[in-house]
Amino acid sequence: MSEELGPRKLAAIMSIDIAGYSAMSEINEAGAAALVARVRALIAETASAQGGRLFNTAGDGFMLEFASAAGALETAERVRAGVGREPIRIGVHVGDVILGQNGDLLGHSVNIAARLQQLARPGSIVVSLDVRRAVRGKLAHRLHPAGAVQLDKMSETLEIFTLEAV
Repeated sequence: MSEELGPRKLAAIMSIDIAGYSAMSEINEAGAAALVARVRALIAETASAQGGRLFNTAGDGFMLEFASAAGALETAERVRAGVGREPIRIGVHVGDVILGQNGDLLGHSVNIAARLQQLARPGSIVVSLDVRRAVRGKLAHRLHPAGAVQLDKMSETLEIFTLEAV
């Protein structure tokens, strides 16, 4: 039985992952779980300040929605700074999404954000050209070109940028 698609909207999507979580949990399961709880609390605190919301989680992975690319990048920076030396990876993309019945977001833009996160090195933030085009000022000047990539299981090539830490 097919489910009807919900309405579409434009959103900034952020994907966050704790790099090396599986190996970490094998060595110290309680410590790894505590890290996930700490990152989740930090995300909740920082995202809400920028009008963001957590719409999906899976283990050590988090998907967030923002009304603006600037709000997503401000949150990404605060999360990166807040976790210190913990190995998180962040990807951000702006595009159309489909609102699911349960509040989840679906669609190609969500997949792109997840793939950008997979490209990120631990401690880095990788964003699409669409994000770069949407931000202005000092934030835009801290986005550095990282080349064109073909994302895993996708046919298109995407220009990507990394956000310099302050």
